[in-house]
Amino acid sequence: MEYRISKKELKIIDKDFRRYASRFLKTKLGNEINDLNRFLNYIESQPIIMDFINKNITEEFDMELVIKSRRWRELYDIPIEKDQEISWIYQFLKYCQSNVMDFRDISYGYGSGNKYQDHIDAFLHEVVKPFIDHITDFIGEVMIEMGYDEDTPFKIEISNNNGQINVSKDNSTINAINTVNIVQNDMETITDLADRFIELLKQENIDKDEKEMIIDDVEVIKEQVVKDQPRIPRLKRVLQSIKGLDGVLQKGTAIMFTLNSLIEQVEKFIAKF
Repeated sequence: MEYRISKKELKIIDKDFRRYASRFLKTKLGNEINDLNRFLNYIESQPIIMDFINKNITEEFDMELVIKSRRWRELYDIPIEKDQEISWIYQFLKYCQSNVMDFRDISYGYGSGNKYQDHIDAFLHEVVKPFIDHITDFIGEVMIEMGYDEDTPFKIEISNNNGQINVSKDNSTINAINTVNIVQNDMETITDLADRFIELLKQENIDKDEKEMIIDDVEVIKEQVVKDQPRIPRLKRVLQSIKGLDGVLQKGTAIMFTLNSLIEQVEKFIAKF
C-alpha cells in the first residue's frame, strides 16, 4: 500500500505512538488489559503502522497452544528473525487482548522479584519492548529519508516480507533504504564512555522513570555499536534523545563531560556508514 504523508504528520504519529507505548510498558497490575487495549487500538488506527506490521506477518502462530503449553516459569520461545519476531509478538498481544484477564499468569517466570508487578515489568521489557522498538525504528527510518522538509507530502511504500521502505516526494524517483555492511570501529571507546555515563547517572537525583529511559537509550548505543550491521537510524534517534539532556543534567560536571564525549564518539561512528 502507498501512503502520502508529511514529516510533520508523521512526527505526530511518532509522538502519540511513544506515549501509548510508554504507558503500556509502565502499566500496573489491574490496568494491564486497559493499557493493552489503548496501545493496540492506537496502532490499528494508524494505517502506516499496521501496514508495516502486516507486511512482516509471514506465519500464523497458535497462541492458545503457546500459552497453555508453557511450563511454570518457562520463558516464551520468541523467534529471532525480525519479521517473525514482529509477527509473533503482535499475534501474542492480540490473543491476550481477547482471552486474558490480567498478566499474572502469562508473565510469571520473568524477572527475579517476589511481587506480581516485578514479573509484569520484566515481561513487558523482554517480550513487548522489542516489538515497540521495531515500530519506532521503522518510523525513524522514514523520517530520516524525508530530510528536513516538514510540510511536503511524501509517498511511502513498504515492500512485502523484507520490510524495505521506499520514500519519495510526489513525481520523484523512489529511493530505497538499504542496510550497508560496514566494519565496526571505536567500539571500545564508546562502550567505556557509555558505562561511565551510566554509573554517573545512577548517582544523579532525577526522576526514576526518566533515569531508566535514559539508561535504556545508552544501552541501545552499546548494543548497536558492537553489531556487524548496526541500525544507524536507531542510533541517530537515540543520539537525538540524549542530546536533549542539557536541560536535565548540570553543565560543567563530570557527567556532562562524559555525555558530550559519548555524543562526539557516536557521531563519528555514524559518519563512517
